[in-house]
Amino acid sequence: MEDFNSGFDGRLNGGFDRWKISTADSMEDFNSEFNGRLNGAFDGRFQRRIRWNISTVNSMED
Repeated sequence: MEDFNSGFDGRLNGGFDRWKISTADSMEDFNSEFNGRLNGAFDGRFQRRIRWNISTVNSMED
């Protein structure tokens, strides 16, 4: 599972980060309040999940 987890984390993190940044930039002036609430709530859940995945991969390497 190590290869699957690391590949999945990389694709998901990279793709989402690029999409989020470009979307936030384009929407900032248009609707910064909504964008901030949405990104903040989603980022919190998403990043905790990614940290869990990374710690799982690290423990599997040992």
